[in-house]
Amino acid sequence: MYACIIYIFDLVVQIKVLPAEHNCPSTKLRESKMTTQGWVADRLSDWVKKNPSKGAKDAKEKVEGDYEIKLKYSKAWSGLKLALASPW
Repeated sequence: MYACIIYIFDLVVQIKVLPAEHNCPSTKLRESKMTTQGWVADRLSDWVKKNPSKGAKDAKEKVEGDYEIKLKYSKAWSGLKLALASPW
């Protein structure tokens, strides 16, 4: 841990920096509220071409692994269906 002490007039400010990466389970994967089925479909379009028989569970795991987010199953299912229906 690095520490830096700064004296500003009579005020002492200490800044501490932890050099290690923060990987606790509570912050590693966050449920994404910004993902839409269109966004998921866009990210899965190439993957669906190579794996047309894969299901929503596989699609969910793919997106979660690639983008380090937590995705709802229903969002993965909707995005997969949209990706399958899109004309490549």
